[in-house]
Amino acid sequence: MANNIRDSGRARGRPFKPREPYTQRLRKILEEYPDGSQILREILQNSDDAKSSHQIFILDHNTYSSNKLFEPELNGYSRTNLKLDRYQGPALLALNNTIFEERDFQSLLKLADSEKRDQFDKIGVMGVGFNSIYHITDSPSFITGDKYVILDPHEWYFSGGVQFDFVDDNLAQMYPDQFAPFVIPSVNISYNRTYEGTIFRYPLRTKQDSIDSDISKKVYSPQEILDTFYNFYKNESTNSILFLKYIEKITFFELKQGAAEPNFLFTIELTNANEVREQRRLIAENIVPMMNSLTSKEQSKKELVTSYVASFGRQRGNSDIPDENCSWLILNYLDDLQETEKHFKNKFEKNIADYKFVPNVGLAVNLNDLNAVGRLFCFLPLPISMPFSISVNGYFAVSTNRRSLWTVADNEDLAADAIARLKVSWNQYLFENVLPKAWVRFLRELPFKVPKIQSGDMYKFWPICTHDTGSMSNFCKDLLKNVIENLDVKDKVFEGPSLTNSSVFEGSEFYWLSLSNGFFDGSSNDVSKIIQKIGFPVISTPLTHHSIIEFIKTSKLEHSLTLLSPYNVRDYLKKNIDRWQDKMSRSDVLQVFKYVFTDKNFDKLEGFKIIPLANETLGTLTKYSDSYIYIGPNDNSTVNKNDEFYVFKDHLNRFIDKNIDPGLYKSFYSMTASTWNLNIKVLDALDVIEMIKFTLKSENVDSEEMQISKHYAWIHKLWENLNYRRWDLKEFENVHLIPTSRNTLRKLKTPKKVFLNHSTTYLKTIFEKFGAVFVESRFEKTAEFPELSPYIIKPDNMILVLKSFQADTSYPNNLNHKLQVHEATALLDHLSNYFRVNYKNRHLSKFEEVNEVIEVIKHLPIFTEVDNTSKISLLPDLSENETKWFLLPLYEENSYGRIICPSDKGRFLNSSSQNLRYILEDMIKIPRLDSDDYWLNYVIPFLESQRPAVRDVVIDKLFEHDNLKSSLMNISFVPIGTFGMSKNLQLPINVRLVKPSDLFDPEEKALVDLFFEDEQFFPTGNYGISKELPSKKFLLNLRLLGMKSILSSNDVVSRIQTIVARKQGSKFHVNSIRIHALKLFKYLDDNWSKLTENDDQEFLNAILENEWIPTIDKSGNEIFSKPQDCYCQKVKYL
Repeated sequence: MANNIRDSGRARGRPFKPREPYTQRLRKILEEYPDGSQILREILQNSDDAKSSHQIFILDHNTYSSNKLFEPELNGYSRTNLKLDRYQGPALLALNNTIFEERDFQSLLKLADSEKRDQFDKIGVMGVGFNSIYHITDSPSFITGDKYVILDPHEWYFSGGVQFDFVDDNLAQMYPDQFAPFVIPSVNISYNRTYEGTIFRYPLRTKQDSIDSDISKKVYSPQEILDTFYNFYKNESTNSILFLKYIEKITFFELKQGAAEPNFLFTIELTNANEVREQRRLIAENIVPMMNSLTSKEQSKKELVTSYVASFGRQRGNSDIPDENCSWLILNYLDDLQETEKHFKNKFEKNIADYKFVPNVGLAVNLNDLNAVGRLFCFLPLPISMPFSISVNGYFAVSTNRRSLWTVADNEDLAADAIARLKVSWNQYLFENVLPKAWVRFLRELPFKVPKIQSGDMYKFWPICTHDTGSMSNFCKDLLKNVIENLDVKDKVFEGPSLTNSSVFEGSEFYWLSLSNGFFDGSSNDVSKIIQKIGFPVISTPLTHHSIIEFIKTSKLEHSLTLLSPYNVRDYLKKNIDRWQDKMSRSDVLQVFKYVFTDKNFDKLEGFKIIPLANETLGTLTKYSDSYIYIGPNDNSTVNKNDEFYVFKDHLNRFIDKNIDPGLYKSFYSMTASTWNLNIKVLDALDVIEMIKFTLKSENVDSEEMQISKHYAWIHKLWENLNYRRWDLKEFENVHLIPTSRNTLRKLKTPKKVFLNHSTTYLKTIFEKFGAVFVESRFEKTAEFPELSPYIIKPDNMILVLKSFQADTSYPNNLNHKLQVHEATALLDHLSNYFRVNYKNRHLSKFEEVNEVIEVIKHLPIFTEVDNTSKISLLPDLSENETKWFLLPLYEENSYGRIICPSDKGRFLNSSSQNLRYILEDMIKIPRLDSDDYWLNYVIPFLESQRPAVRDVVIDKLFEHDNLKSSLMNISFVPIGTFGMSKNLQLPINVRLVKPSDLFDPEEKALVDLFFEDEQFFPTGNYGISKELPSKKFLLNLRLLGMKSILSSNDVVSRIQTIVARKQGSKFHVNSIRIHALKLFKYLDDNWSKLTENDDQEFLNAILENEWIPTIDKSGNEIFSKPQDCYCQKVKYL
């Protein structure tokens, strides 16, 4: 009905108001419902439900004139109050190419009670999706057909909303400013006629709007909308229209302030829409009558399936090159409605139509990126990842905010008929019953829709979970199992070569197999890949997808499962020998027959060319042969450089190659234990001897020794082989086997023995100096061959070695050879280690065996004297008297100073190493001196005769022994000199040694002043006055040993005699004499009590009877007087 505007002179519309207050409910909805790109998705959903094919989004930055706007119709309205001009600013516009139907208008009036609930071809069901736009606006408006609608949830202007017939009432001419925001440049719209589409305008909430708004306080700027555009393009784009039914293109524009044309930003488009449109819309256009027929139970179709490859393109406005092109395989499936209805009737006594439960699911995979993570969709993408690369769509029961599914966790503690329980059960039904059926059809379509699948990618199309995705993992845990349960035995959904070539599938890199014509490789080995090359129909299932086989085993198809077996492979090879023999690579042949051997039916293999020979060819397996192929002598297949085929290279065609799989090698070895007399034999010693003699046939094999120049390297390899195999050498005693260092080859058993080479080169050189003959040096590892002990002396057995030296006709002269230091050390260490290991804590009989070779050890030049580096032997003893050998005190071996003891008194051996100590002390029994014995008897008595440098070293060490210091008190070892010498640590030209008690302390100034500069009474050299703390120890020790710090009575007598003597001479300065005499006089005066304690008469006589006191006579002459001739100065005039 047209609006009546002529009577009143102003525009009037029909009431358009929801049945309940908007703002309170909207605010709660927005708290749960996300904003951002979700707003765009909801607009897309509504456009798709309206069957629009093109969706346009425009961000309009302009603010339009507000002179000619509608006037509000509220009671009590005053023209000076609220105005509609607040909505003339920047806005988001959404355009599509369909016109609203009456039910669409009704949906907008029923908040959370969508009119689409019973429209089964529509996505919307809860009626809240449209309200997400209130995140950004307070008053949306739209033009559709000939209607113009303003929604006013605050009831500020039109009591909740108003609808106008703008064409009939010619409103655009009367209120041009009201319609100006809808006039988009380049968009063909005329307000004089019906608009064939719908334009929504969402004015962005300003700061002032947010203050007044009861819906949201969030301000939305144009930049935020622009960011939303770009985020949608980056993150959603193709996904947003993947499962939609009608939208084929989405375009984004930006109309900047004052711009004449909108700026194209980007577009997302289904580029092959014409080819797939019918398939894409098939279910949507059939679902309504099918759902309506549920009550009549008369359905012509039980299910609907549609599949197609959709091509999507993305284009940015600033580029001529497509941003991205991708192809998706999409399948949509509608399950049997009657079956679904029956299920929910029986379980819940509910009708699926009442809840818009439509068993409609879909699958999609990006053919350009099979490793991409799949998403969950409810026609539009949900923020939920799938645990595989396939995206899943369905008519799921989603939460109000479309962020999650109703899950089992939501089902707890709910009544049996609760709507939440029903929603959870519906989601489970889709995953457990409907989705598996769709997936089977999805797999069936692959050969036709995606013919060029690469080998290895096939199972990326299966619902095989590769990672955990939380709640989705619970929904998907039985999905693979249920898909397999829905397979048919003839479904060609497996990868592998088929028995016949089919041109239908020629684009694939593999043939498609079903359970009816293929064999599963139950162990996932490489054999299947090999026999595929020759046409064997193996179904490939990589190890990571082995669960496919396990699920088949427990499904209805278990009896149709045929596993790969040695029997069917062997049978195929026998029937198709021309396909593989002499054509398949040697390695492939061996790998296949390793598998065939597992059933141990070796007799079934006669005539097959399958024996891997050491010459890298294949031999034929036969029975009753005169010429055997050797294996072994055990089933160890590890290749060793000492194996026979490395020795007998002329016989490579008679050895089974060990460079093959160990399991295969053991299978060939097992053949030798069979009763079928096959031409494979385990190698034994007689076979080896035969080959040795064949190789040496041109030499003189009867003599005990032969030249080996021609077979030198070969003998080396042979010995390594014999050592490796550990044959019983008694069988080889008459064979030339021992190469000597003299370039000869000797028979194993001969009267004359040789030394086995040792790993230590030094020992070999030493033993050779002592007359030993060795096997050739490159055979040193044979020392580890225990069976050689009856034939060759091992250098490790030092008892035998020493006895062999002793048995030499030139003994002991054969040991009289000079050894280098490292040779002597090596021999000594070897001796010590051998005896320590073999004879420690053994029985006495063993020690007697050692005693027999002690003399030999004494003859070895392996010892050194202390303070000498030359190596010596202890025998023979060339001295007139028997040499007395000693060892230094144990803890003074490295700090003894110098040996000063005369050699006729004793000689000292170096025992600085543990090995030396063991040989000298434990074996030869050289006595070790204790510390006191050494210093008192072998050092101190010979101290005075030593050179100063030697003496100082020894004294330095002696000072470290507190208990030995006192022994130095009566030893003249300290050089004596003047105070100046002591002060400068200087030695006199003619050094005289005195006892410590003969010295005066040079640091006692009172004493020093009593002596003349040329008098030698003080320690000098190292014993003098030092400022360095370490050197002071000499002076400190001298004090402990009796160095004088005061004058004794005898010293006083000596000082007086020196003064008297010097004043009588002519070469001494009188003044110096008087100064020293006066200092002595003062010293006596200061120390008289101590000096007279013993009543020494000689001391008193020297003082009283000598003229030594400096005085002045009555004429003023300086003289020396006796004490009794002296007077005090103050009585000189009396």
